[in-house]
Amino acid sequence: MNTKDLAVDLNAKQRYATLLAMQYDFQEIDKELVRYLFAQEIDSLINDDTSGTTYSLKLGAYLLASYRDPLDIPSFYKAKNIDMDTHGGFDTEFMYWALGRGTFDYIRSHFPDLYEDIKDEEENDRFFQRLDSWWTSLCEQYPTHPASESDYTMYERHLYFGDLEQARIHIENWAKNCRDERDVSVTLKYAYKALGAYREVIKILEVNLSQAKPGWDKISVISDLLQMYVGLNSPPEAFVYFAQADAELSTFDDWKSLGLGRMLVHAAFEYAALCDDDQLAISSCGFALSWCQELTSHHYTLLVAGEKATRRCQLISLAEDFRQKTETERQRIDALFRK
Repeated sequence: MNTKDLAVDLNAKQRYATLLAMQYDFQEIDKELVRYLFAQEIDSLINDDTSGTTYSLKLGAYLLASYRDPLDIPSFYKAKNIDMDTHGGFDTEFMYWALGRGTFDYIRSHFPDLYEDIKDEEENDRFFQRLDSWWTSLCEQYPTHPASESDYTMYERHLYFGDLEQARIHIENWAKNCRDERDVSVTLKYAYKALGAYREVIKILEVNLSQAKPGWDKISVISDLLQMYVGLNSPPEAFVYFAQADAELSTFDDWKSLGLGRMLVHAAFEYAALCDDDQLAISSCGFALSWCQELTSHHYTLLVAGEKATRRCQLISLAEDFRQKTETERQRIDALFRK
């Protein structure tokens, strides 16, 4: 395993907390500290390129840009180009806020190699006309007092810091004030899932299931329901959805070759592996095995789940078959990374 995979940034939350404190008490004398924290966030993301554009990266960029020091232009360029996620999610405007159109002369004089990458923006009049409104909008996203933050922002923040009780209070306050019922339903579904409030997610999904179109849509909701019940250690009442799923699957064939089918089978195996009721475990595993045979491909995690389910149900021969397929798939994946 690559040692990079084991890298954990132990200072990530403390860094974000420090940046938040400076957001609410911005001081000129803190520039070097902000610069340092922003650089540390960039280095952290370079060492863990699965993180994407983080809260700290965005806030650090905003605070650093507030000083309008052209010395920081290369840092903004570096942040923009950490990986594909930051390239798409990190605002290009940060590079130009300090000097505007003067950025090009400055870069040409001080960082000529960098100029080759940005010179195409020099004639983009519309971009520079929008620069002031971009900054105004950005300032509105980062108020000077916590009381001015939106409920959704505070939900995300408390979730990040692990205060699930406060996170739930804020997301539910947000929902009360949102007029778009569909937006509330979708947002609460993901929020409750993130909070581990699986019963609340199930309530939303049951409504979705009653409104879903036959076939693809219903299977998608049932798959989500089974995942939530797995989070609750596979209680018996969820077994009713297996027969419903089986009936829906018989109405179309596309599920066999797409992620929808794999997700359902995976969730079904996981349910069987955790179910305390022996008979229900065997029955649910039977459904999963039947569906699994119809799939055109079997991913590694699905095979692992299949082995766990069949071993739990004491289907030893099938469990050994899954184990062998899992090992073969593991070797295939390892070989790809060694190329």
